[in-house]
Amino acid sequence: MSKQPRDDANEPIPVLGLQPAGGSKINFNPSSSSLSTQFSASIRVITLYATADCYVEIGDATVQANTSTSHYIPSGFLYDIALGSEFISAETFKYISVIGATASGVLHISERN
Repeated sequence: MSKQPRDDANEPIPVLGLQPAGGSKINFNPSSSSLSTQFSASIRVITLYATADCYVEIGDATVQANTSTSHYIPSGFLYDIALGSEFISAETFKYISVIGATASGVLHISERN
């Protein structure tokens, strides 16, 4: 039986909680890629919020974001990102790298469980 919260029809609502002490931030600029610290082993999803437009990449400790092939994240929006799937091990996606599109900013990261 699911331990998730339930709606008015008694159906489970898929909600992920926030990992205690699982918030972090990365200062970024358009000149070079910045790397996060390693995410907790149990984390499968992260929520991102950027204060300026940026590009992000997830991967191992060597991952680097770039402005030509990385994923664009506009400022002011929340994005939930899976760190793995049933086909890709989340063990390989324990870092996120970010680079500014045109300006410096802060990428806020919330680990979800």
